[in-house]
Amino acid sequence: MKGLILKDLYLLKSYGKQYILIFGAMFIYAMIMRSASFAVIYFVLMGSTAVLSSMSMDEAVSFHKFALTMPISLSTIIRSKYILFLITIGVGIIVGLLIKLFLFLVPFGMEDSFGREGFAATITVFVLSNSISMPAMFKLGVEKARYINICAMLAVAGLLVLSVAMGEKTGFSVNKIEEIFSANVFVVLCTVLSIISLAISYLVTVKIAKNKEW
Repeated sequence: MKGLILKDLYLLKSYGKQYILIFGAMFIYAMIMRSASFAVIYFVLMGSTAVLSSMSMDEAVSFHKFALTMPISLSTIIRSKYILFLITIGVGIIVGLLIKLFLFLVPFGMEDSFGREGFAATITVFVLSNSISMPAMFKLGVEKARYINICAMLAVAGLLVLSVAMGEKTGFSVNKIEEIFSANVFVVLCTVLSIISLAISYLVTVKIAKNKEW
C-alpha cells in the first residue's frame, strides 16, 4: 500500500513545474482581483484531480496489468487511489487556506466571498464529483472519467444553485437555513456526506473493477 502511494506521489512530482507556474498565476490573479476565494477553490480543485493524473500515467504504461502479477490485490490498488485522493485534496485545502491567510495579511484589503459554510460546500462538491467519477475511472478509463467528473461537478453545483433558487421562491431562504444550522453543524454535515459518498464509491469501484478484464 505504502509503495503504491509513494509511486503515485513520485509520478505527480513530475508535474511540479506546472503546479508552480499555476500557483504563481493564481497568486497574482488573487492579488489583482483582491479576492482570495478563487485561488482557494482552484487549489482544492487541483488536489481533487490529481488522482486522474496519476491514473492516466498508470494507463499509459499498463501498470495495473503488471501490478496484478505481483502479490498485490486489486482492492489494494483501488484503496491506494482513494488514499491518494484524500492526501492530495487535503494538501490542496491546506495550501489554499494558507494562501487565503497570507493574502489577508497583505497591506491592501482582500475580499472573502464565502466563509466556512461556502468553503465546506465547495469541497463537498469536489468530493461528490470524484466519488462519482472514480468508479468510472476503473471501469471506462481516465479520459471518459474526466468528462464524467466535469459533468458530475457541474450537476452537483447546479443542483445546489437550483435548490437555493427554489428555496428563495418558496420562502425558505439561505438565511433561514443559517438560522437552523450553525456554521459548525453545516461543516459537520458536509464532512459526513463526503465520507459516506467516498465509502459508497469505494465499494462500488471494488465491485466494478473485479468484474473487469485486466
